Amino acid sequence: MKKQDILSCWGTFVLILTMVHSFFGQVDVTGKVIEPSGEFMSFAHVLLLKYTDSALVKGTITDENGRFFIKNVKPGNYILNTSMVGYENFYSPNITIQKKQKNIEYGTIKMREDAHELDGVTITTKKPLYEKQVDRTVINVQNSITSTGGTALEVLEKSPGVVVNRQNSSISMSGKSGVLVMINGKINRLPVDAVVQMLDGMSAANIEKIELITTPPAKYEAEGDAGIIHIVMTQSPDLGTNGNFGSTLGRSGAGIWGANVALNHRTEHINTFMTYSMRSDATETEWTSGNYFFDGNFEHSNTSVNIRRPETRVHNLRVGLEFELREKTVVSLLGTGYERRWETNDVINTVNIMSPESMVLTSAEVFELNKFQNVEGSLGLAHKFNDTQKLSLELDYLYALQDQPSNYKNNTRVNNSAVSNLEFVEVEKRTPINFKIFSLDYSNVFDKKSSFEAGVKGSFSKFKNDVSTQRTVGEITTSLPEFTGNSRLSEDILAAYASFKWQPTDQWNLETGIRNENTSTVLTTREEGIVVDRNLNNLFPNVLVSYSFNEKSKLNLAYNRRINRPRFNDLAPFVFFINPTTALAGNLELRSTITDGLDLSYQFKKWWVSFKYSYAKNAIVPFQPAPVTDGVLLLRSENLKYLQNYSVSVTAPVKLTSWWELRNDATLSFVRLETRHLENNIRERATSLVYNGISSFLLPKDFTIEVTGNYQSSFLFGLYNFHPMGRLDIGLKKKLKDNWGTLTLVGADLLGTQVWKGNSNTSENNIRSDFIYDFGLRSVTLSYTKTFGNKKLKEVEFKSATEEEKKRVN
Repeated sequence: MKKQDILSCWGTFVLILTMVHSFFGQVDVTGKVIEPSGEFMSFAHVLLLKYTDSALVKGTITDENGRFFIKNVKPGNYILNTSMVGYENFYSPNITIQKKQKNIEYGTIKMREDAHELDGVTITTKKPLYEKQVDRTVINVQNSITSTGGTALEVLEKSPGVVVNRQNSSISMSGKSGVLVMINGKINRLPVDAVVQMLDGMSAANIEKIELITTPPAKYEAEGDAGIIHIVMTQSPDLGTNGNFGSTLGRSGAGIWGANVALNHRTEHINTFMTYSMRSDATETEWTSGNYFFDGNFEHSNTSVNIRRPETRVHNLRVGLEFELREKTVVSLLGTGYERRWETNDVINTVNIMSPESMVLTSAEVFELNKFQNVEGSLGLAHKFNDTQKLSLELDYLYALQDQPSNYKNNTRVNNSAVSNLEFVEVEKRTPINFKIFSLDYSNVFDKKSSFEAGVKGSFSKFKNDVSTQRTVGEITTSLPEFTGNSRLSEDILAAYASFKWQPTDQWNLETGIRNENTSTVLTTREEGIVVDRNLNNLFPNVLVSYSFNEKSKLNLAYNRRINRPRFNDLAPFVFFINPTTALAGNLELRSTITDGLDLSYQFKKWWVSFKYSYAKNAIVPFQPAPVTDGVLLLRSENLKYLQNYSVSVTAPVKLTSWWELRNDATLSFVRLETRHLENNIRERATSLVYNGISSFLLPKDFTIEVTGNYQSSFLFGLYNFHPMGRLDIGLKKKLKDNWGTLTLVGADLLGTQVWKGNSNTSENNIRSDFIYDFGLRSVTLSYTKTFGNKKLKEVEFKSATEEEKKRVN
């Protein structure tokens, strides 16, 4: 990182902090209301009364931070009255306001519990499964019956606008593939294929909600041109000890079983929590592929069938501690641990027709192990200078290790000959990754209509990728240098951001921000030394303007710029065989994608319609085929010259009866793209439709039925054209009597139509291939869940859904 880049980012941060107070004023009467425990009291009623006769002058309610604001009060004598259900009314002494006074800061009002409060009263509200907001869609996972017993990845597969591609371990939103995943405000920095594996082992039982943030503000990382997927884990706000536990049994060709537990203990000054889940899955998958290319007037063909019976075991642990160091200072500690072991012993049958007279049959006995582990530690310190200003510091360290050994025993026969050739291929692939991150964030809420945020962040990552391949024929073992590599990558990113929120009138709302990121990337190999040395500086502005016609309708216009950097594994120079005729490869030539996006949306009650446009320069598309070399098809990430996306989305929830609700989400997209890596580059265009529908039925005797269905029409993925597919899930939920818990029966992909099929055909580049991937998603599971702990009304706490982003991801 260059010295002038560091000074530039820090200078931007300091300059903004020193200038910001000159732009905004303060309210006339302000204060804060807190609970007996010291926590903020949101939505408390605050009235300003005349001192002489207690006549009402003005009134308001406290915000999410317990703050109240009463503006434009005339000189005189007044009394403040504060009230909240379950608490005694508060009346202040006389408050005198004189001429030429601008600010009256009353201070903190600490409420007292009502001695006549009914003990044990519980308030229960049911959120909708999906909530559409200006910049995001919120999925309330705990209200989804068909997600019970499933994983976070399965929840995303059924989410509107999201496509999970298990074939290449990628996730896309709104037709764009650059996605960040954030867990409880922390962005996961692991490579996207590792993130997909982790989500596939994360129990949905421990997830409160998932937010699909399509227009992130400046405080979030600029990485991910499609936006951010924020997973919020369950955590009780109630005092005392609370939690839940559950188990799942099922079958999908083979057994599925899992267990989960969550514990939370909260006092007035200390909060501890723990979540743990484990899952074992032996689902059978089937993979059929074919590669074809012309040599003169003859078309060579390589076709293979691979039926896999892997065993997958996942453990996921998360523990944390928060405590008050002083009255306005909070310290937080977080530790996470994750392990996924995927192991399989299979047979791959391949037919390779090299000429009209030559056919090679290969039966490959395959052993593959994909073991992924990561450990993370985080230290946070947050200090409130007063009721409006806050400064927070975070230090994080993450270590991850991916170990992927594989052995191939290839038995080859030519033209059905009785004589076979035997060879052994052994591949070792080991990839350790570590990250060090710091962040410093400042926020100031000036009044109910204006606020400001700024911060700086540094992330420093190290990556190793060691691949070695050996072939043994008879008693002779040789190394294969073309499939062997040792690479090292370091990437340092320093960022500074500032954002403002301003509501000049009751109708207009403005949110704007800018982020500066400087990225230094160095990639070396043992054989060639430095092969990549880049230093890039980018600005990422964002603007969101809203106009409210009335309480029921609103118009929003948003613009943002984002970046999608190459994944570490994509840059590393390596070749990894999927089968004897298909291999994955790295690409040193990859460039970052810069995407500009516009979003115009209109809201009427709970109905939304949105028009979006994005232009991505150098769009990265993974797993693209290259012309066949020596009978082997290489798949690697490539840059497109551009990718344009036009789309219109409609959200239409309907309450048909008191017991039947229906939600519809549909997106129609038109895509244009042009390749840049082929000898004869091509242009493609396509139209696609995605539909998600959910029906919920409330039945007598505490039974609930949920039916979810989604449909994805054919769509473009670089050179590949994916065929239409869909999915139907049905869930039945029964709440047991006397608080004995809940039983849920779920049938997933009942029609067996969630199958990935596709092909590429560019005759001008001699590329033709097709594939079918059936991941065995059809299953039936039975789950039991039980919650425990006190749920008294006086302990209920309402918190903002706004989270603080703490880490960035590549």
